Amino acid sequence: MTYASVESIVAAHRLREEPDGVAGLPPWELLVADEFHHAETSRTWGRINSPRLVPARRRLAMTATPRLMGPVTRDARGRIVVTEQAQLSQERFGPVAYAMGLSEAQRRGKLARSQVVVAEVDEQRLRDLVAERGRGDAVVAAELLGSASGAVLRAAGKFGCRRMLTYHRTVASAVAVAEAMPEQAWLLHAQGTGAPQRVCAVALHEDTPAKERERALTALAAGTDLEGREVDLVVVCSVRLLAEGVDVPGVDAVALVEPRRAQGELLQIAGRAVRFDRANPSKTASVIIPVLHLEGPAGDEDVRTADWDPVVNMLRAVQSYEPDGRPRSGGAEQPERASRAVQPGGAGGS
Repeated sequence: MTYASVESIVAAHRLREEPDGVAGLPPWELLVADEFHHAETSRTWGRINSPRLVPARRRLAMTATPRLMGPVTRDARGRIVVTEQAQLSQERFGPVAYAMGLSEAQRRGKLARSQVVVAEVDEQRLRDLVAERGRGDAVVAAELLGSASGAVLRAAGKFGCRRMLTYHRTVASAVAVAEAMPEQAWLLHAQGTGAPQRVCAVALHEDTPAKERERALTALAAGTDLEGREVDLVVVCSVRLLAEGVDVPGVDAVALVEPRRAQGELLQIAGRAVRFDRANPSKTASVIIPVLHLEGPAGDEDVRTADWDPVVNMLRAVQSYEPDGRPRSGGAEQPERASRAVQPGGAGGS
């Protein structure tokens, strides 16, 4: 069954309560529910858990995210606020039958190795611009978006990424980045930054026709532009469209061009890149997160500033993949251990 069919299944079981109706569905011998974490957050999908509404002799719940570390936010004074983690209850859903964390799956070759790449931008002009006009100003927002996408391109070049998904706050920003990236990459490459020279970038959203969506994903898998010509990097930009349910093993990088805090979304985004690629078994998946140093110049002492919150939140999300809760190497408490691609002043991406 699917999410959309839950209500129909519940109704079919209820038929047995009507003496003059057709026979209702009998109890299931085995009910297997995938992506089970949704049952905790959705009232509709959660009805699948009810022994009265959907009776079953045995139940098996499967999910890659049985626990979520809470996101890091800031209060009005800028102090860190950490939300408590959420975890599926064994009392409610039964004992754990089998568990394998991200590290173990990577060690066994079930998933690709991964790294969080901090793509830093340290430009005084951006700090001056923010101080003068504020982050809400349209010109400032465009400058920050361009700098973030430029940092992503430089990091992608440094770590040899060929197929990348980028995530944005709005469709407008996804479209803007996709339109600007090919020329931006060419200019950055010409400046000797190591950014890829030939880039094909496409934005997808809910209103994108199915044929165009299929064409873009085909190019992504093949490592070509939309005309089938080989390029150095293929980028598909979206908001949430490609955050879940997309399986392109060739994707070797995801990038949060604009930050987000929702741990479930961050987990799904990271999961797009760690798929094992039989055509490239030595793949290392890069999770690229731009850090724009707007509170002050870059330095080892500034990893606790709000500029670093997107990195901390992603590392906390990845930590959620470990069932025992132990931080991996480079875990959420030590973001400075992630791979860093520092770009000092004058190396902006706009």
